[in-house]
Amino acid sequence: MKKILFIIAQDFRDEELLEPMTLLAEQGCEIKIAAEKIEIIMGVKKVQIMPDMDLEEAAINLNNFKAIIFVGGPGAKIYFDNVLCHEIIKEAHAKRRIIAAICIAPIILAKAGILQGYHATVFTSTTDKHYADGMRIRGAKYVAQDVVVDRNIITAKGSHVATKFGLAIAELMEEKR
Repeated sequence: MKKILFIIAQDFRDEELLEPMTLLAEQGCEIKIAAEKIEIIMGVKKVQIMPDMDLEEAAINLNNFKAIIFVGGPGAKIYFDNVLCHEIIKEAHAKRRIIAAICIAPIILAKAGILQGYHATVFTSTTDKHYADGMRIRGAKYVAQDVVVDRNIITAKGSHVATKFGLAIAELMEEKR
């Protein structure tokens, strides 16, 4: 099974979707994209994506996916407290699926409660560390690295490491074959 689900929101970071998606597609993965609604979603750099499914359909079809990837960017905040996203994450985690998130999206994983005791990273800036603090508060062991892999969970800091993030996902998928 090499099906991967990317979950995006309006104002996603284009490269955080496109770079890993392209890399994984080149590795033979079948890519599907989900969003809150099936309507054109625009990235911060104006890339337009039509999702294949909404979150409800993603939840119903979760067993079809080997990896669930949350794309960051300012729009990802809408999923911080999204109950359905949290259910998807918890179920995927219980089934030992690969779960990945980049930029601010690791906060979604932390709020879903799956990062307790896991090493993870998240977007920070030189002046703003509140996302890292939010991870720690929810039991994650924050690591100031570009990409962190801990068991079945991959987290990454942001768009500047989008390709490295995609490579980590591909590598973990290969290990879990």
